[in-house]
Amino acid sequence: AAGSRSSSGDTEEEQDSGNCPKVRVDMAGGSTLNVFIDEALARVAKGTEPLCIVEVGSADGTGTTRELVKALDRNCKASGRGWAITGYEPMQQAWSKARDLWRRVPQVSIVQELVLTRDILKTYILDDLDGAEGTVFPTRGFYHTFYSKTTEQMELGVLGGFLARLPSCTPDLVLIDSTRYSHAGIIATLLASKMVKDETVFVIENDSWDGGDSRHEIEKKIKLSETVFKHPAGERWQWMVTNVHGLKHDPDAHRARAHHSNHAASQGASGERG
Repeated sequence: AAGSRSSSGDTEEEQDSGNCPKVRVDMAGGSTLNVFIDEALARVAKGTEPLCIVEVGSADGTGTTRELVKALDRNCKASGRGWAITGYEPMQQAWSKARDLWRRVPQVSIVQELVLTRDILKTYILDDLDGAEGTVFPTRGFYHTFYSKTTEQMELGVLGGFLARLPSCTPDLVLIDSTRYSHAGIIATLLASKMVKDETVFVIENDSWDGGDSRHEIEKKIKLSETVFKHPAGERWQWMVTNVHGLKHDPDAHRARAHHSNHAASQGASGERG
């Protein structure tokens, strides 16, 4: 029956007479991330067009995708404003599960792509990894090996490709729940693709580790403003809501200046030793 939950666990849709689809969502799990998303939606500019949402890191569709739908459903019932989600999940197995779970809800589309380009993967992630020395999880060496295998994993079919398919609308809100150290690169990719606008609201998981967190990793390279933090019940990490106002610098130019400075210092030191 329309709107029922099938024995396979699929999420199904009933069509309402207004702009709001009646989506039966499993409320189990205990996370209050959807309440934090309510607060983020309150920062989105008012309008009548359906809300355009981008989710980076949909996983199997049962986590942040479900939390987004809960919040968007409430918002639609209160304001009459519809919505559409374009989710990105590069891992083949997770993407397949998410696609199947949401296949009867046309407002949710899951794309098997990384929200990165080859160049940004190198300059924003591989060339600038933070964290402790070592080769095991969660050290810098572990993540360098992890990200270095990206193109190999694509060729094997384990990962989807780099970003190619953009949403058909300009996002009002972007949610990022991605692998450690990738957040600044994802935002840089969104900016480079002209996908987002100054008013786009970002909801980002603030993963933390010894000596750092996602917020500081992002702020080294990206201009943020009006950032609010909360730790929703049922979530492992803090989350933050913010706005993005461009890059702080060109990473290639910055790296070239650093190389030149180090080279000059080396030459000077050599001269002194001589």
